[in-house]
Amino acid sequence: MNLIKVISLIFILSALQPLFPVEANEQEMVSDSSQMQPLKINLNTADLTMLTQLPGIGEKKAQAILDKRLELGEFNNLDDLLLVKGIGPKLVDKLRGVVEL
Repeated sequence: MNLIKVISLIFILSALQPLFPVEANEQEMVSDSSQMQPLKINLNTADLTMLTQLPGIGEKKAQAILDKRLELGEFNNLDDLLLVKGIGPKLVDKLRGVVEL
């Protein structure tokens, strides 16, 4: 009998939920969205899978980045990517803002 009461109570409460919607303060919504920034991928720690998520980077370029990083020890600045075969100034500019060192 108690189980029926519990189930009935859950059903009633779930049916009442749309009657009491939680409204976010419009000011809070604006400030929260303005504080969100996309995650940046660290070129010195990223693996192949992470690198392929960057714009203009497929598996071959990602592997070339990993190979060059192994050769250099680490990238000291974003322009070091110009040393990677297949990466030019336009792609480096495209990556600014989405990668970090």
